[in-house]
Amino acid sequence: MVSGYPDWEGEKSKLYTGADWAAVEAYDVNLTIAGGPVGYGLAATLVYVVPAGQTLYISQVSFACYASVAANADNNQMAVVQILDATTGALLYREGGNGGAGQVFSKPLVIPGGNTLNLIIACLANHNCMLVAHAGGYLI
Repeated sequence: MVSGYPDWEGEKSKLYTGADWAAVEAYDVNLTIAGGPVGYGLAATLVYVVPAGQTLYISQVSFACYASVAANADNNQMAVVQILDATTGALLYREGGNGGAGQVFSKPLVIPGGNTLNLIIACLANHNCMLVAHAGGYLI
């Protein structure tokens, strides 16, 4: 044992990363919105109010956009997803792509208790598409 440090032998103590600790102490939150068929500029929106006294940490987001009819399957399937703190008006995240995309955050997006999160996905293709967006994280 190193002087001044606790006894680390025998698994009496353990160090956690933030993500590992969240898995032990936090509540998983998985927000998913799907919509369609929708045309250019139309969107699907999920509204989630963070419970008072807790904080929502969004650690990953993903989305997909695909043609609603087979004849358009070889066209570009453009969409954009946004995460907005509707209480403050802050745009926390925005990403677009052809067919979809995803991202895991090394530093989570933080939404305080009582605030309203909007998860929005919009079609930017020149034809009708089906849309799906997902944001995952945890409440502490």
